[in-house]
Amino acid sequence: MALSFPFFRTLLVLLASAGCAEASTTSVIYGFKGGADTYFPESGVVAGRGGALYGVSPFGGAGGKGAVYELRPPAKAGGAWSERVIHSFTGDAADGERPQGRLWFDAASGALYGTTTGGASGLGNVFRLAPPAKAGGTWALTVLYRFKGDRDGANPFAGLVRGKDGTFYGTTYNGGVGARGTVFALSPPTPSRPKWTERLLATFAGGSDGSVPLGGVSLDAAGNLYGTTLGGGAAGQGTVYRLRRPASATGKWTKTLLYGFGAGDDGHQPEGELLVGPGGVLYGTAASGGGIGAGPGYGVVFALAPGASAAAAWKETVIYRFKGGDDGAGPQAGLLRDAKGNLYGVTSRTAFKLTPAGATWRESVLHVFGTAPDGVAPWCTPVKGADGALYGTTFAGGPTGLGTVFRLVP
Repeated sequence: MALSFPFFRTLLVLLASAGCAEASTTSVIYGFKGGADTYFPESGVVAGRGGALYGVSPFGGAGGKGAVYELRPPAKAGGAWSERVIHSFTGDAADGERPQGRLWFDAASGALYGTTTGGASGLGNVFRLAPPAKAGGTWALTVLYRFKGDRDGANPFAGLVRGKDGTFYGTTYNGGVGARGTVFALSPPTPSRPKWTERLLATFAGGSDGSVPLGGVSLDAAGNLYGTTLGGGAAGQGTVYRLRRPASATGKWTKTLLYGFGAGDDGHQPEGELLVGPGGVLYGTAASGGGIGAGPGYGVVFALAPGASAAAAWKETVIYRFKGGDDGAGPQAGLLRDAKGNLYGVTSRTAFKLTPAGATWRESVLHVFGTAPDGVAPWCTPVKGADGALYGTTFAGGPTGLGTVFRLVP
């Protein structure tokens, strides 16, 4: 199977040189071993019951087609986390292959939901992984939907988000009528509809319309969806879009371009999902651009605020410009917000915190990745665990060089 664009962008980090690490509250809680254990994770983890963490990797597993893994915290303070692969993908019609997006954890049932490429159609699946009745038992995978290509999209690289009615929303990297990606909804069965039902909400055609929605979508309180495209827009450097929920269940979702990147020093090529903050303000990262004048651009963190009226334009503000080196560069993931309004995220080699300070923001580098046995290339949006710490993955590095799961106490 040919490697896709997301694989190539992550492999580039292996060429970067490691710098000196600063004092850190970050620890490696697991180093991947390769082979059937899986390796090179890039999409982060999700918190489950009892402090457990779950994630995927597109590499390794028993079939060599990627896997889902579980990490359980130690029974006693100072002990080691325990890891096991709970599903290995085969690439056949039964399940798919190469999972890349972050999992969704259902607290009520303990089930995991995610996406793969490959499968019966070769264009990707949405799956559910149901937990065993007894600890240590076998998890059961069910394919909920198989993509068909032009009619509904292909290759869902991002994870899923679930609405209040149980409907999942996501994106496909390509496919659709415009062949530049889609946004889809997948609704659960009902008494009159025994199977999960997929509905195409939007397609991208390139040019000013936007193209390649590499990241997933985010929901606001009203059920509207927000996301980014890697390319397209007036300057061809990516966009932020909104899909407004219709008044009726069968109505048409309305897509609106909220912002197009590439106008001056505002940042280029957003890849991660958006964070919906108070007042409907959107926060996100752009992987490149943001340089002042003729200076280089190492990426930015931005805020996008709605206008004073429904018809008014949204306003983009760069709230931080990365400087490269130990300050970080190339942020490709989303952001996490705490109760005080602080933002947390990662770049190609750092974990950072942004603190609001009046009309400006103050950046703190929490950790510089790269000194063995530390990991390198933390591409994922951090998640908050049951203990209040932040957890994530590094694509490479660690004891074996094959990636890690890390714990960070801000």
